[in-house]
Amino acid sequence: MNRHDFASKKMLQAFTRRRILPEHIIGLTEANFRPQPAVHGIPFHRNFRFQSRDGVLDDLRKNLRPRSGSVLSGQTSCVIHGIGGVGKTQLALEHKYRYREDYSYLFWVRADSGMEISTSFASFARSLMPGSTLQDQLANVQLVRDWMVQYDRWLLVFDNADSPDLDLSQFWPPSSHGSVIVTTQRRDFSHWAANGIHLETFNEDDGAHLILNVVDQSTETHSTETIKVAQDISNELGGLPLLLSHIASYIDDTKAPLASILENLRQPSAFNRMWAFESTTSTNFQYGEPMAKVWRLALDSLDPQALRTLQIMSMLSPNEVYEDMLFGEWEDPELDFLTDSRRFDFNELRRSLVNRHLVEAGEESGRTKLSMYRVLKRHILQKINEEGSQEFSLVFKRAVAMIRDSFPEADELQTPTSKAWVECEKCLPHILSLLSIFQD
Repeated sequence: MNRHDFASKKMLQAFTRRRILPEHIIGLTEANFRPQPAVHGIPFHRNFRFQSRDGVLDDLRKNLRPRSGSVLSGQTSCVIHGIGGVGKTQLALEHKYRYREDYSYLFWVRADSGMEISTSFASFARSLMPGSTLQDQLANVQLVRDWMVQYDRWLLVFDNADSPDLDLSQFWPPSSHGSVIVTTQRRDFSHWAANGIHLETFNEDDGAHLILNVVDQSTETHSTETIKVAQDISNELGGLPLLLSHIASYIDDTKAPLASILENLRQPSAFNRMWAFESTTSTNFQYGEPMAKVWRLALDSLDPQALRTLQIMSMLSPNEVYEDMLFGEWEDPELDFLTDSRRFDFNELRRSLVNRHLVEAGEESGRTKLSMYRVLKRHILQKINEEGSQEFSLVFKRAVAMIRDSFPEADELQTPTSKAWVECEKCLPHILSLLSIFQD
């Protein structure tokens, strides 16, 4: 035992004699007193406002803990996927801090591209094996992978692995131990890991709690009216934690009443100003991107036809777009992919939207129904508006044409039928959405 190890062991024994509880000494184990660096590449401090994810954290920990004595006692892994801004990075970060004692080594990789991953691995190699690193990045990657085969009790996090061209196989440790977390907006990246977690948005109660926790920390009790307004704000923002934190910080900085914020969120011009607001008090600095770029990568990865579909949907009610409303014999050549003869091809387009968590697809009475987050709808409308009035008018007219085509024709005898009423009711939310956009 060298002098460093001896001093470390004495220190641990001293703490034990004083009977300090282990939870008061984060990571205070003999493994953490090893001469090797225990933490590598983690760019963020703990988010002191993290909340409402205890159940998901429990699931994540279970997925990453080997089941002793079973065939599943080897390497453990989990992909956390969900729409941008739902809190995937924050979940992985909280797991790292809350369960740090589960690991001896913690590695965090910015996985935006293969180049960035290689750079991170080269940094790991320099820390772990100072005398063994090479000029060749791929050789350094292999050094780290080999090291992970030899050592146990490590956690490797690939954060924001969103690029469609990203291949994690050349970086994934080929070991029979250790744990790997991948955070991504892509649902199809779930195949990389043994387990997957689809991270959902906050419900209105959790969303209201986040807002009120930022806006007014002086009290733990709020009036029923205040809670209701905070719940409505959460619903307007689709329960996305990143947006809730952003708007809460805007309220905290400007001291604006909650009721006025709710009203402003429903007005496009005011919403856009709040969206662009840069706060110094929000925990969103950990996201590393301005609010306007929350969905940039997902939207930029879409082909023109998928983006065109999203733009049309943004003009309509976000929760009740029946897929067959989009199809017809359109004269517009840019909508030829939405003709009846191309319905089968639409399967791939729908897959790309669902895979990026930009759209949810379900079935009702044998018809496919598409939905999107209300706040994403507003963001897309904002982006169309930035392209100019001509582009906005074009998309608006396309949406009007589709709803007009879906609206039941009047009976020659003006006799109401139950079927016609059902179809009218399905078109009504979209008519109201189009009317609201036209008036704005």
